[in-house]
Amino acid sequence: KEMTELAAAQFEMAMHDLNSIQQAIDRDSVELSNLRTSIAHSEWVLVEYDQKRTEFAEVVSKLFVTQPDHEEEYYSRVLDRAVKIFYKNYLDVVNVKAALRSVTRAHNLMARDTRIGGGEYINIAAVENMFFSLHFLDLAHSYWPNLKRIEISNLLESDKFSSISTARLDILKSHIANTQNFLNNEVATVTLSLQKTFEKLDVLSNQLANARLRVLESRLQTATNDAPRILQPGSRDLLFKLDKTFLKNVVQDKVAVSNEEEIGRAAGLNYLDYEFSSLDSVVAALPPDY
Repeated sequence: KEMTELAAAQFEMAMHDLNSIQQAIDRDSVELSNLRTSIAHSEWVLVEYDQKRTEFAEVVSKLFVTQPDHEEEYYSRVLDRAVKIFYKNYLDVVNVKAALRSVTRAHNLMARDTRIGGGEYINIAAVENMFFSLHFLDLAHSYWPNLKRIEISNLLESDKFSSISTARLDILKSHIANTQNFLNNEVATVTLSLQKTFEKLDVLSNQLANARLRVLESRLQTATNDAPRILQPGSRDLLFKLDKTFLKNVVQDKVAVSNEEEIGRAAGLNYLDYEFSSLDSVVAALPPDY
């Protein structure tokens, strides 16, 4: 009888635990469902915001083309020049780093050998390493023409060595080392130039944003015939948002850029490639909150 009562009690406890687990699972399922719904809604809001921002930015771009402002034009041109310099500096960084990678490969190949051979013995592997090292040096020159400043020693043509092949091997190694040091300095220089240009982009884009906001506030008051309206604080980010994350990633060589326009758009420049109608339709397209 005692064994039966004990078994019944254990069974009851097990059922209670099972019910508790099931309730927890049901509760988690509801929370998971709510979380998924919340995430889906947030994604929808982000998509809507991005679409509205794009549409509004296009309208504002049309506005400045149809009714240009001298201050806005000035800052746009200055920023456009800075974008061109930034893109050139970016390409310089890409090219000089490609040159450095090629020279590093040449260095790694040449570091394996201490001599080509002697007498009738020829180290074929060493000859091949020298051949491919010269190939990588040639590639480096195609990437970074400034390497013409680094000349190889005239001793390479000399035959007054006890072991001509080994001496020439040492000369080539020395030349590769000098080239590598030169490129390391070049990388530091052009990267610093890119960073400085990024800082200028930041300043110029903010100046352009302020100019655009002043013009828009004035135009809205005039064109709508309504009571004076001032653009809301969030309008600046909506109209003109410097994508600092993208530009910083460019500076840090974390993203690849295919053309100058990518930089310009990130910095806030307008690029119009479509037809637009009169200023009246442009103003009519402005969202009511602005």
